[in-house]
Amino acid sequence: MFVDKTRLKELMVEETGNDKHPDGNYNEFARRLKVNVAQLYRTINSDSVAGPVFLGRLKIFCQSRGLNFDDYIFLEQPLHIVNSKEVVK
Repeated sequence: MFVDKTRLKELMVEETGNDKHPDGNYNEFARRLKVNVAQLYRTINSDSVAGPVFLGRLKIFCQSRGLNFDDYIFLEQPLHIVNSKEVVK
């Protein structure tokens, strides 16, 4: 599961953008998500992958705002479940 960085940045701008910070405020958004500001910055601006704590906090934030968490994540590949020891080809 990966964060859709573009959608997350748009959410940050919607939530914290103002005249002083038209592109959003990393510090304020990190406080609202209850994550470290450096982690938020790296998640949005680098190849860094969001971990389970960040994803959990994002999910709680989305639920508190009535947002669909699934809009902010994606799966790189579909999940496959194997319930037997047969080799799946």
